[in-house]
This record gives sequence, structure tokens and C-alpha cells, in this order.
Amino acid sequence: MGGHVTTASGARRPGESALATLGLAAPADNPADSSPHAFPDGGTWRTEIPSVEGPEALAVVLKESSRLDVPVHRISQGSGVWMLTDAEITEMVEACAERDIELCLFTGPRGTWDIGGSTRTDSGGAGLRARGHDALAGCVEDALRATELGVTCLLVADEGVLWTLHRLRARGVLPADTTFKVSALIGPVNPASYAVYEQLGADSINIPSDLTLAHFTEIRRASATPMDLYIEAPDDLGGYVRMYEVAELIRRGAPIYLKFGLSRSPGIYPYGAQLRDHTLNTARERVRRGRLALDLLARHGAEVGMSPLGSRLPGTLRRFPVLDDETDKD
Repeated sequence: MGGHVTTASGARRPGESALATLGLAAPADNPADSSPHAFPDGGTWRTEIPSVEGPEALAVVLKESSRLDVPVHRISQGSGVWMLTDAEITEMVEACAERDIELCLFTGPRGTWDIGGSTRTDSGGAGLRARGHDALAGCVEDALRATELGVTCLLVADEGVLWTLHRLRARGVLPADTTFKVSALIGPVNPASYAVYEQLGADSINIPSDLTLAHFTEIRRASATPMDLYIEAPDDLGGYVRMYEVAELIRRGAPIYLKFGLSRSPGIYPYGAQLRDHTLNTARERVRRGRLALDLLARHGAEVGMSPLGSRLPGTLRRFPVLDDETDKD
């Protein structure tokens, strides 16, 4: 995963010169806080437009990203494979392939949509995880169907689903170049749990947007797995807006996907035609938010380090051993 990377080297901090005249200059960066990792292409950051729920929303995102000159490495969807027809998935796969963008679809049933009541208690027990064998099987079915239709990235919200899909990938049941992205809904919050997700088969891991800068550095000392981060988080994930921190988030968190979500916006999962206007409007605004973040990077001299468009693989990562069938039976 590359040698030491000084992300945003020489970048200007927001308001730095003006504050220095008042004796309020920030302390110098500690080089030890910089991530030592990069994507295999040498880049330190990529972009992702999330919550693109179908072909119509995708068309809006592609048109707006071209208009605003927002480079896009990955498009992700949150409602799930099962909420799309084969024709819709194929249309999205083809549209993304034409522009060399990775398409990532969510797998299967989740606890919040299941009949169990624990997720609706104050504790939120079980959360988004797949409840029981049938839900696990539904996630596997979604993965098989999506990859057969050409999808190369799958979003998961359950450790068991992740490990199961990784084992299927290792055995050739799923294509070897399929990548697995861990949802923000179960994102790890410490370096040990982050490293466990890597070992279970994750190729990128979405961490909660409220982690401190020190937490980023701690995670990077434990794992090189690409990190996904909402620069602006949806309200159900806290509604945090961290635009002015983008350069520092890259410096500490590389390799990192910058995700452009929206706060103060009603949820759209699971998507349907009743949410069409809102979904298309928010898809358009997510791209605009991306333009704002990229403009900030440029103004502060920190835009260097973007992966080449079309890059998608995470590099060599550490995994728990996948035993052969005979050993698994013991």
C-alpha cells in the first residue's frame, strides 16, 4: 500500500495568515500524524456520490458531475439490490462502465426493515444486521444476482454477511475482483475493530463522521484498508459537516473516499417513485456539495493526490485465512 505519503504537503490552513497576525497561529503539523498509506495507484483520495438509488438518479448525478466538473470514482446506492429490477441494474452498470466509475449496491435485508422489534427500542439492538439464516441468504442472493449483472462492488452492514461473501469470493463463487464496502451504519470506532473488518474481507470501511482527527491517526497505525467518510453526513448519521477539515482528513486518513452526503434532508431508503422528486433533487445537490469541497481543497493548495479516474482496487490487504471445505467441517 505504498510508502510514506505526506498528504496535502504545503497546504494552506483556513484563515492561517490572518490569524497569525493576531498571534493565533495554529501549532505546526506533527509529521507522525500523517497516514503512511496510499491507494495502489499512488493516490491518497477518491470521491464517492452516495444514495444514488436508481438509473434516473444516476443520470442526474452524471449530468451534474459533468456540468460542475466533479470527478467521480464511485457511485453507491442504499436501498439495496432487491429494490432494483435486472433492467435497472444493467442500465446503471452500463452507464457507470461508460465513464469508468465503480458502482456499489447494498446487499439484502436489514434489521431495521425486519419484523423484530429490538431495532425500534431505545437501545437500537441488532441495528442493521441480517437477522437469521433467511436474511443472510437474502444478502447472498443479492450478491450473486448483482455480480452476475456486472456489479463489482457490494455494500454490507453485517459482519457475518461480510465474512460469508469474502469466503465466496475466495472460492470463486463471486468474481475475484468484487470489492466489499462496509456501511457507515455499522462503521467501527476504534483501530482494533477497524482491523477486524479488514481481516473479515472489507476492501473499504465507512467510519462514523464524528471521529476525531486523533482517531484517524490511530486507525491508520492499525490498518491500511481504504476509508470511506461522509464529509457531510445525513441527519440519521449525525448531520456533521466537515468541509473545512477535508485536507487534514486526507492527510491523516489516506487512502480515503470523500463522500458527499446531505444534512437537513429526509431519508430516502427504501427508495420508490413516491420519493422521486426529492431523490433527484438531493442527487443533484450531493454533486454540488462535492464541487464545494473540491474548491476548498484547491483554494488551500491541497488538491494534489487524487487517484486517477477509473481506479477502484484497494491493494493488498490482510485477511483471516479462509479454510478449505474439508477443514471447515471439523
